Amino acid sequence: MNEQTNKLIEALAQKLGTTAEHLWGVLVKQARVELIVTAIEIPLMLLAMYICFRYIIYIFKLKPEDGEIMDVLCAPQTPIRIVCFVSCWLILAVCFIFICVNLEQIPTLIYNPEYWALKEILGK
Repeated sequence: MNEQTNKLIEALAQKLGTTAEHLWGVLVKQARVELIVTAIEIPLMLLAMYICFRYIIYIFKLKPEDGEIMDVLCAPQTPIRIVCFVSCWLILAVCFIFICVNLEQIPTLIYNPEYWALKEILGK
């Protein structure tokens, strides 16, 4: 690390009332926690995307002449169906963006947690 980074770590450690070495160790350990949280969030996002995608396909395949008894969520051209349809597309978009943003962090968190910790210090 360069001298400017050391000064930033020292200043942050003084604000927190701890030593720079302890602060650095905590931040490196936090990288592992961040990895675990990301590893849990991404499958949950994929599951949400799968459920929304299946619902969207279900809406497109649904025809009133199929002879099925339809509930309010599946009746053709009802406002609630349109709201659900738009909501599903929004959820798909948000999940996709979330996954793309977090996927780039995983290799850094696994192979170089010190870089992640350094980015966190310099970014704050």
